Amino acid sequence: MNTIRTQASSQGSSLGAANFNLTQANNNLFVAQAAKAAADKATQTAYAYGASSLNLLTSGSSTYVFQGCNHQVYPVITGTVAVSSLISSGAVLNSGHILTWGDCTSKTQLVSAGSVVTYTGTFSNGVINADSVKVVSQ
Repeated sequence: MNTIRTQASSQGSSLGAANFNLTQANNNLFVAQAAKAAADKATQTAYAYGASSLNLLTSGSSTYVFQGCNHQVYPVITGTVAVSSLISSGAVLNSGHILTWGDCTSKTQLVSAGSVVTYTGTFSNGVINADSVKVVSQ
């Protein structure tokens, strides 16, 4: 009987250690996931600030960078800025960023060079994909 009690106590200790190790592994996973999310956001922000150097976007037939309307994983951006020039499916802004629109974008008026627009959208590859574009002044 004493041997059985000793074995049960030993197994209970092993189970407690295994639970502790599982909790530690889960905590490490959560920290790694948070670090990855922060790194992804920082990368998208860096791309956005470097958008003025992406001249290849101004020469293509289309610069709309998303496939479909669901782009929840990208960082959000809003702003009001003047339009420097128009490109296919978008505009180059005075801030140096490129604003693109497509079927998923709601626009209140025709955007032209020199007009001031308010936009909401998301970053992807240094480009602002607009969810909505509103002309403030022509």
